[in-house]
Amino acid sequence: MRHKSTILSIPGVIALLFLVMHLVALIVYSAKATNDVGRTVPRNEYADMWINVVGFFLTLQALFVVSREYATTRVLNHPLVWIVYSAFVVIASIMLFAGYVSIGQVGTAIWALTLLGGGVICLIYSMKARRGYFVDSIMDIPHHRLVAEKSALDDLFHTLLDTVFFILTLLFVFVFLFFLVFQGIWLAADRHNYPAPGSRVDVSVNGTDPFALHVYCQGPTNPGKATYLVHNEEGTPMTALMALQISLANRNRRVCLYDRPGYGWSDPGYVAQRPEYVVNALKAALDSLKEKGPYILLGYGAGGEYAQLFSHIYPTQTAGVGLIDSFPNREYLLTYAMNQTTTEFYDDYTSDVSHYFQSRRVISPLGWQRPIENDFPGFHPASLLKEHISLYSTNNHWQGRYFEYDGCGCRAYQSLQGFRDSNTTNYLRTQGWPLTWPALPRPLPVGSPDLPLLIVTANQTLNASCNSDSDAHECEVLLAQQNVFRRQLNLYAATLSDNVRSVVCPGRCDHNMVYTSADWLSGEIVNWFK
Repeated sequence: MRHKSTILSIPGVIALLFLVMHLVALIVYSAKATNDVGRTVPRNEYADMWINVVGFFLTLQALFVVSREYATTRVLNHPLVWIVYSAFVVIASIMLFAGYVSIGQVGTAIWALTLLGGGVICLIYSMKARRGYFVDSIMDIPHHRLVAEKSALDDLFHTLLDTVFFILTLLFVFVFLFFLVFQGIWLAADRHNYPAPGSRVDVSVNGTDPFALHVYCQGPTNPGKATYLVHNEEGTPMTALMALQISLANRNRRVCLYDRPGYGWSDPGYVAQRPEYVVNALKAALDSLKEKGPYILLGYGAGGEYAQLFSHIYPTQTAGVGLIDSFPNREYLLTYAMNQTTTEFYDDYTSDVSHYFQSRRVISPLGWQRPIENDFPGFHPASLLKEHISLYSTNNHWQGRYFEYDGCGCRAYQSLQGFRDSNTTNYLRTQGWPLTWPALPRPLPVGSPDLPLLIVTANQTLNASCNSDSDAHECEVLLAQQNVFRRQLNLYAATLSDNVRSVVCPGRCDHNMVYTSADWLSGEIVNWFK
């Protein structure tokens, strides 16, 4: 004899406990993911959040299926669909668990395993319903249990449960679980196909929990020849620099690359992600690997500010600095070129960029960014292109961008302000320039020549022509930006060091010169630093 409609059965109570667990976890991980102050972040916690969102709806479905089993007046419609769907959930949960275990993210893998609770309950009780209806059909018993009297409101409510709830929750869980599994399995395949080429070194910031920083050094160690330490562009894994590394190594130079926290094979690291923390973590990793200085610091794009910062924090470990298509606080310079330097405009612009990075961080565990990040014309070496693309599709990449941008993309520039010298600052003010920076540190003993400085700029950065489909305003903005960049380069050359060479990468050379013109670039670097 069937009981009165209730979920207060053993499977119902188990489903309720899973529901509460997923709801609490969802709240906790949502709060943790938005807490970007003073902690070491183990992984992209939005992956855990999405799994618990799926788990919440899945346990609602389990409660629904159980309630139909114990109801006296209602049956489970479409039991065969429920069986197939539940089997998919069980298999997908195991695959998601296996994917995250294989990449070492055990916490996320355990949450994936909890999806089995709702999936197994749905499977068991939908199979029981199917078996019961099969027996009923043999015995010629109607499927729908008779009720003496039901209100129209009650009928409407159960009709909505049987149709709208059934369709919407099945579609939601199926779609989001499919993409979670898609990303998890793809991450596992990428980890298997593209292992870290260098060493993941455990480092710590201010005594916090350690995290792994990936460093890759290549080339011979020559007495009397400094090691090149290359700081990458923002939002870029080290694979973008491997063509330059190979070319310099072929010229008998030792070259070290690294992934800043969240990029490539490095862990997300410590937040808030202050550039000086990154520099100190890098130095600790180099010491651990016994990669001794002094170093010639090369900075590509925003990496130029990291190179300068490293030189000021460790002046005795610096033998020279090279800036590759690098400009300080580039986004402010672009707004300055457009004569849009009001605080309101700049804040709105940087806020939009920050929200964009955050939105990509949120959806990364679903793998939706994979079809987007695949356009790198002229990438070299071509054999590393698939590996390079894969590193833009990890759960941590866009989280790394969001943490590094930190609301304005200007943190490295701000960190340099603590090293400003009065002579350089006063000179820049007399030139009416909106930005300031310190000169490179002076070598000891007093009277030694200034540090050698190489400034390399892409021809397309300074001299690109307007496209035929550009309107007059776009061309005006482009010319204004190029004029600002030229002036910035002249001021860099006039203030950073007296021992300076400035060169323009010719022809169609653009910002991607580190892999499209690597041999030309390495020749200029070696010829200047000797």
